[in-house]
Amino acid sequence: MQFFLTATLLGSLAAMSDASRCKPRPGHHHNSSSLLPPAGTSSAEATQQVTTSTVQVSAYEPTSSTLAVSEPLVPMSTLTSSTLVVSESSVAPASTETETASSSIETPLTSSASVVSESSLPVSSASASSDSVPATSSVETTPAASSVAVTTAEATSAASSAVSTTAAAVTSAADSAASAAAIANAPAAAELCADDESTDTLLSEWGLVVSNFRVQESTVEGTVCTTYNGMVTLPDGQAAVKFTADATLVFDEATINDNKYYSNAGLGKNVPSQLGSISSIPAAYSWSRTNTTAFRGNVAFDLVLAPTEDDRTSSATKEVMMWLHWQGDQLPLAWNNGTKATFDLYGTTWDMYQGINYNIGSGSGVELTTILPQTDFGATGSWSGDIKDWLEALVTQGVFTDDYYVTNANAGTEQYWGDSVLESTVALEINLNA
Repeated sequence: MQFFLTATLLGSLAAMSDASRCKPRPGHHHNSSSLLPPAGTSSAEATQQVTTSTVQVSAYEPTSSTLAVSEPLVPMSTLTSSTLVVSESSVAPASTETETASSSIETPLTSSASVVSESSLPVSSASASSDSVPATSSVETTPAASSVAVTTAEATSAASSAVSTTAAAVTSAADSAASAAAIANAPAAAELCADDESTDTLLSEWGLVVSNFRVQESTVEGTVCTTYNGMVTLPDGQAAVKFTADATLVFDEATINDNKYYSNAGLGKNVPSQLGSISSIPAAYSWSRTNTTAFRGNVAFDLVLAPTEDDRTSSATKEVMMWLHWQGDQLPLAWNNGTKATFDLYGTTWDMYQGINYNIGSGSGVELTTILPQTDFGATGSWSGDIKDWLEALVTQGVFTDDYYVTNANAGTEQYWGDSVLESTVALEINLNA
């Protein structure tokens, strides 16, 4: 992610509105390396077929290239079940994802280069998932219409059967956004296409903000629209926000490593809060990406922690990211320096990388710690879990202490170039100790 949202939602509606519009300083942080990307990264072929929502990501097949490292972003994220990962590449994306669509798309470049992504932070983090869960899809079963007249008894029986079938479908997809129930009093859908446009206080009841966050100040050819689609209640009772990120970004070698937009859902309630005073941070992320050209981007959670409540830019500030899915040879900041640690969490194995994000902190930058699952969760997938477990794992790794404050939390997708639509459902909240 390449931008850092320095505003924090302090519980008031005004604070939430300001937070969604704060911009980080633009900047690039690139490293060169001939190292191969970690297991689980996806590569884009010179000729890429249309990626459908049922794409499965396979192991990365390296191409000769130079690695460009980018930095993460921390926007405001909302609760929902979904998974995300971010990364960027210096050349047309190479992808090994299995696609079901047959039309082929020509990639802008013939030689590919892996790029490590920079974070862009607004205020938000929500990619909750208890384990690395493969992409799940929920199918709603409805009775087929019939032109044959039936008796009242038969109709009653058929209706009962339909209800039973639907209930079974919902039960089998209990961890999927599709099984969530719409919240009747939620605001109507809203399309956000202007730079840094957000839902502002629209979702204040749930402490969430959806943003179309502009990361780079450089010229952007193309557009990104982030559409808020409503609120739902997940099977576990947690509220989640649904949003769509629709990117149409022209491939330009001059800005190939720039994260242009970060479409995200951010948390605006109980931030900042000291880590030691937090009992849990339940989160869930369900997503499905469809590409119509080669694309670079990811799905991820992004948080910022600092030693004091109002510190978001000093060198003591820490940014952390959890990638769930990534495309276009995107790699984390400082990937070419190798992993700093490997540990098990949420039922899967994660590799940890650390570098300095110079987009934050008055020139000195801040330390960015990114974890990637050794196996990408896929273009369509879901994740859920307690984010505090992740933060405590980083305490164990010496990244920060329990005295630090969570100042920003969000989840969403970084978008570098290409035409892609990402459907997201994110749930995220902070619960404090009694």
